[in-house]
Amino acid sequence: MDTVMLSPPGGKSIQLNPPNRQFINELLTMPKHPEIEVRLTGTDGNAFAVLGHVSKALRRGGVDRDQINAFLEEATNGDYNHLLRTCMRWVHTF
Repeated sequence: MDTVMLSPPGGKSIQLNPPNRQFINELLTMPKHPEIEVRLTGTDGNAFAVLGHVSKALRRGGVDRDQINAFLEEATNGDYNHLLRTCMRWVHTF
């Protein structure tokens, strides 16, 4: 089988040989900070509440200010669906 090189967002490139499709899918969907969990249910679709919950969790999780600012910049650079996808790329959401 072919060798597969992966570069997940915010992560280090890895080489898989032979590739394991299930592992690749899990890796590509893993957030930058999987140890930080944020409950998004109950925010009533309020974008500002979502931003507040995630940025607060990042701060409490020890993420540096520059990274939190990068999250906020990315999260606010689109519509509401983009905001939610960005949150899911940065932290474990439930």
